[in-house]
Amino acid sequence: MRAFTLFAFLALLVSPALAGPFAGSDAYKEHFEFLGYSVQDGETSLIAKHDTYYNVSVKPYKGGMLVVTFFGTTDKAKNDRVGFFQFLNGMNAEAVAARYYEDSDGDVIVEGWYPGDYDRTRFGVFLENFNGITDQLGGSDVAGQYLE
Repeated sequence: MRAFTLFAFLALLVSPALAGPFAGSDAYKEHFEFLGYSVQDGETSLIAKHDTYYNVSVKPYKGGMLVVTFFGTTDKAKNDRVGFFQFLNGMNAEAVAARYYEDSDGDVIVEGWYPGDYDRTRFGVFLENFNGITDQLGGSDVAGQYLE
């Protein structure tokens, strides 16, 4: 009986169906699903996809959660560096819960950091403000020139 108990404990411990990619991920997953996202467990993050908002990755980071989406860039972004960085600076100046930057591969990363543990109300406010990037980019006259 003792061997069976140990085996059952170990099976539960390593079962991917019962464990999310990080501690507390179930609360975030439920929140995204409530908002109409389809959510998949990644190795270390949640991948949340939506028909209206940009798809995001969510993972623990420095005492909170990092919410990230990214965009490829166009040839114009590679050739018009001044205009491209003016565009990114303009997006950052208007952003509420996000920051825009170019990574080492030339992609544009948009990320927001949610501090602390999950709280339904606080995370809802954060996510609503982060999703403001949808309107922000949609309202930009030049986003389509620089982002794929």
